[in-house]
Amino acid sequence: MRLERVIYELFESEGGAVRRDPAAQCDEVTRQVRLEGAAGERVYISWAWGRGQPDYFLEHAPGSFFTNSPDAELDVTASPVWRPLVRREVIIGYRDNEWQVIEVRAGEAVVYCCSFQMDRVYVMPRLRDGRTIRCT
Repeated sequence: MRLERVIYELFESEGGAVRRDPAAQCDEVTRQVRLEGAAGERVYISWAWGRGQPDYFLEHAPGSFFTNSPDAELDVTASPVWRPLVRREVIIGYRDNEWQVIEVRAGEAVVYCCSFQMDRVYVMPRLRDGRTIRCT
């Protein structure tokens, strides 16, 4: 998919903004991330539970994980975290078999979407020692 837009779909409780740690370049999204491609395709990344997993984990799919529309949307396409991937072919996949980290990658440029076994998506541009940096 050639990435064109990145939208954070938000709950009303988020008040149209996300919890952000500028030092770690980390965003905390409690609903889902929507990636939009140049040909109109979409990929959603969100937290989930069940399916034999011991705790919350991440999933990605071409359709929304929620039946209702988001209460708010935040376009983060031009943010420092996502900008290196925009207008490039991206590959989306799990970092390992624990379903806690999804990589959105275009060559060396990468964004990590992480769960930390919680009901949210943490978005960040780097991992430290194979473990994620947590938003505070």
